[in-house]
Amino acid sequence: MTTGNQPGIYRRWRTRALRLASWGYGKSARLRSEHMEYVFVMGHMRSGSSLLSRILMSNEQVYGLGERNAAYESSVDLWKLALTCRIRLGQNKEALYYLDQINHNHFNPNWELIEAHPIKLIFLIRKPAASINSLLRLTKEHYGSQWPLDRATDYYRERLHFLGAMKKQHKGASICIQYENLVDQPERVLKQITNFLGLRESLKPSYSTQGPVQSGDPSELLQSGRISKQVRELIEIPEEALRAAMKVYRETLTIFAS
Repeated sequence: MTTGNQPGIYRRWRTRALRLASWGYGKSARLRSEHMEYVFVMGHMRSGSSLLSRILMSNEQVYGLGERNAAYESSVDLWKLALTCRIRLGQNKEALYYLDQINHNHFNPNWELIEAHPIKLIFLIRKPAASINSLLRLTKEHYGSQWPLDRATDYYRERLHFLGAMKKQHKGASICIQYENLVDQPERVLKQITNFLGLRESLKPSYSTQGPVQSGDPSELLQSGRISKQVRELIEIPEEALRAAMKVYRETLTIFAS
């Protein structure tokens, strides 16, 4: 019996086995994801998305790990979100939603995926001056070096432009929130979100700071466990750059209100 071609045969059978396993896993994920519901907080950096996610995750019917920085291309990715939550947080029969927050265009969910699965979207935006200032401080204090002003303003405009386009195209369940309203009128805004999601217990301005959160806002303010304001000195933004950012902000608000 010759054995010279056995390594090649082994590799071919191994490849086939891996493909079959991948197909079976994908099929299982598609079938199971049809019986799960998801909520994505669609915001931008410094929009309060980590704050809102913490509030949502403090409700027993919402399962999440904060900002996962994961792409959602297929139903397999939805199943990975649910599976990761189960592994990290344990079994929870009360869970109604699996949550993620998405602040970057390259992590935006596949459009066909959103339309084909029970995914609810919470759009969240913040005024440009405060957002850009907070982003500059974040990158300086936690990223090692501060972003250039034009990078921060470009990111803000591009992200809001995408969120507006997404809201305009999306025909499914969504709600639009302004950060300023969340902070200034938390009871009213959280009641709107509670009703939107159909939660049994109302969302509260206080939230848990415990549990495995993968990433998100690293600031001390978020660790207070309650919605609160922080007044800090604003960095001066050139008038032209601020005007351009405000234009996109107003256009996005108009789309959200339509």
